Amino acid sequence: MNTVKRPWRLQSPHFQQVGSGRRSPLGRTAHPLVVFPMALLVVILAGCEAGNVAPASSAGAAASAPITLTFQRHMDFFSKETQQPAIIDPQMFVVTPGASAGTGPQNIPHAAGVAPVQATAPDSTSLLDAQGKSLDVTLGSWKAATGQATLTCQTDREMLSARFNKLVPDASYSLFDVHLSVQGAGRLTPLTTSNSFRSGADGAGQLTVSGISPCLGSDDAVLLVWNSDGKPHGASIGSLGVDAHNQLIAPLTSR
Repeated sequence: MNTVKRPWRLQSPHFQQVGSGRRSPLGRTAHPLVVFPMALLVVILAGCEAGNVAPASSAGAAASAPITLTFQRHMDFFSKETQQPAIIDPQMFVVTPGASAGTGPQNIPHAAGVAPVQATAPDSTSLLDAQGKSLDVTLGSWKAATGQATLTCQTDREMLSARFNKLVPDASYSLFDVHLSVQGAGRLTPLTTSNSFRSGADGAGQLTVSGISPCLGSDDAVLLVWNSDGKPHGASIGSLGVDAHNQLIAPLTSR
């Protein structure tokens, strides 16, 4: 009598026998049609690829190497960028007898009797705003300011840590991003909503901000603005030459 052999199933709920075969004393079979549990298959495949595939979380968390920016005087940067015949500060003015009211080289309207100050004027020269009001600052002290900043980009978000010296003492300052490839509206934007600080009595100041997005690039520059009316102006830079004056700037050149 012929006996029909029926396909058998492993008793474990995690395995399924698709073909026929003989079970070993250890409960294992070498039959090629045994379907392994999905969890075990994933573990095996992951082990095979371990040397070739980086963990998914590591790629997005990688941070670029920090870069250090050294600030320069805005008057120097502006004069070179606009090819002025002499270095001038377009937002700081001096008494100039006979000067007519008009518009300066940065399109800032100014009163009669004043003109933008030249960098070669005596350090003791008193500076005025565009309306002829004294700012209680001399040219020498204005030019003496220095600063550095460290930028770190991670997952398309930037952290900036800046330190300054010889600023106007006990004064309000704000940091802005200058989009160098943009002219007109949109050229200046605040780095973040927390972009302002006050300098100390010794003229030192510092600010650390995070969450700048996207990270800054080679078309950006970090701009330090003195708020001569004593208060920050939020997302607006203020009225240049009247209550806001660009003192230092640091273009990004290494990205």
